[in-house]
Amino acid sequence: MCMHLTINLPDNLTERKTICLNGTWEILGADPAMSIDSLPDHFSNTIPVPGLWDLAEEPITEKAAWYKKAFFLEGKIPESVILKIGKAFWGKYIYLNGTHVCDHHPNFTPAYVDITPFLHTGSNVLLIKIGAMGTQDRALGHPVGYDKEKFEYIPGIYDDVSLFFANNPIVRYIQTSPQLKDSAVLVRLTLANNLPRDIMTKVSLEVHEHVGKSMVAEKETEICVPALGAKIVTEKITLSHPMLWSPENPFLYDITAKTQGDSLTERFGMRTFDFNPETKLPMLNGQPYYLRGNNITMYRFFEDPDRGTLPWNRDWAEKVLRSYKDLNMNSIRYCIGFPPELWYELADELGFLIDDEYPIWLEIQKVYTDSWRTSAEQLEIPYTADSLYWKDIEALDGKYPVWGDTLPPIEEMIIPELIDWINERANHPCVVIWDIQNETTTFLTEIMIKKVRESGVDLSNRPWDNGWAPPAAASDPIECHPYLFSDYRFKMIEMNQIDKDPALRSPYFYNYSRSSDLRLLPSNPRIINEYCWLWMNRDATPTALTKKLYETRLPGASPDGRRHFYAHTVGKLTEFWRSGRKAAGVLYFCGLTYCKEGGLTCDAFLSDIAHPACDPLFRKRMADAMAPIGICIEDWA
Repeated sequence: MCMHLTINLPDNLTERKTICLNGTWEILGADPAMSIDSLPDHFSNTIPVPGLWDLAEEPITEKAAWYKKAFFLEGKIPESVILKIGKAFWGKYIYLNGTHVCDHHPNFTPAYVDITPFLHTGSNVLLIKIGAMGTQDRALGHPVGYDKEKFEYIPGIYDDVSLFFANNPIVRYIQTSPQLKDSAVLVRLTLANNLPRDIMTKVSLEVHEHVGKSMVAEKETEICVPALGAKIVTEKITLSHPMLWSPENPFLYDITAKTQGDSLTERFGMRTFDFNPETKLPMLNGQPYYLRGNNITMYRFFEDPDRGTLPWNRDWAEKVLRSYKDLNMNSIRYCIGFPPELWYELADELGFLIDDEYPIWLEIQKVYTDSWRTSAEQLEIPYTADSLYWKDIEALDGKYPVWGDTLPPIEEMIIPELIDWINERANHPCVVIWDIQNETTTFLTEIMIKKVRESGVDLSNRPWDNGWAPPAAASDPIECHPYLFSDYRFKMIEMNQIDKDPALRSPYFYNYSRSSDLRLLPSNPRIINEYCWLWMNRDATPTALTKKLYETRLPGASPDGRRHFYAHTVGKLTEFWRSGRKAAGVLYFCGLTYCKEGGLTCDAFLSDIAHPACDPLFRKRMADAMAPIGICIEDWA
């Protein structure tokens, strides 16, 4: 089996040539220790990229797999050729033409790999080995995406793979930061030079409307990029009468940076977002703007029996997101992990505000004892030299990792990947909140946030959500998950006596105060980014977490009866939390997740997930509850 791709290259590239390597790859299941020298000349199995191992033509039962892509280069190889692997888990071991290029261990951010020295004119063979969950060296400290509500961890290259051909100096990154008061955009360029001599180059910057391509601004400068080094420069570009980006008007621009040998175009929107430090209100483009939305847990959907290739189908993804627009939603939390890139592109185009959550969810930590501020001292860990490590607990069959206390420092483990995450995502106008973890009580993530902020990697200095740990700044939000129905005996009439400050119902309050003294609760903005606990499977049967609730509340009810209860109760919960105006955002759980036997939660779609649609009554009630303007009668019985 041989699948050659022919790439024709001009003699002198003056702008970037991008080749997409998506499509059918060869694959070979193997023992993780299997070396490249032991590989056969021909593989007998194929798999789509992007995709997961269960999409292979023949089942992969081994603990590792070698991916193979052959391509043929015609023409002159330029000075710089970069391989980009969008996202893959777990671990990436990269070889070209039989030579080891590098290893890339992060599982949720792209690998950018310089393969120039390893290329040949003519035939080339790219090999990438990835492993199953648990095959990565834990001492490296890279998060693996543990989620206690997942059952399967299916490996795969789950985002786009591309080759970039260019000459020096190359444009490594463009980052934009809108400056609305000045009708301008701040642009930070990172240029790189892999030649042993300095290069003086003209750099042109052009801004066009994304639709229509009309030029709205341009600027030119001259820069010296040092030999075998990089140069970071910042420019301010004024736009004439810029159109602002918002969920109601998702207007997009393109910015192109050109050197004498390369070019890169990124898309952006003229949008600012923060929380007012005095009022604690969410501010979009300088105006109060409340978040109304839901969650997508893509890594759980990856194990949905009906998933297939749907996550990488742009038309299907657009239907899913448009169904949320029909519910009057303007925001989404990408929960416990990052979906494929196309989901960010569509959020930009359709108009959603994204809370982008890095996949850390650990509820058992040795570093958390009675008080987060003293836990490090009690364990004799210096507060400024803390460490993070994944360790198995034998009593839980080695499936539940914890944060330990003795191995490499954070800077060598998580922070570089956080910086890569921001560099990759910063131009998306949809991304308004960096979210470092879910429901985790620890002091370590606060330190990570502060170190990343100190690095200055995010020109826009977005807010950070720190899960159930203390917010890292006065204007960062507190994550609230007021699951009233987690007690199956809860009755709606009790809402008449409940304070609408959701932080009072959050484990955050108890975890960090150990007291009921409200004066100890910070005044930070609150975001409800999970609520409900009424989940049903798509056929309207209860999930594993709600079986007792439905047996108690609706004994013997029909599927239609449960759908009726679900629609009206979720609608009331939504209206209750929104009407209090004490939450900057109200995001329902869940918009998209798995539906499977034994599953703990589910989404609100009907059974035919290939044609995503909600029950008509749920659609009506949720659209009313999420409407931008509403009138509420305060009687919740």
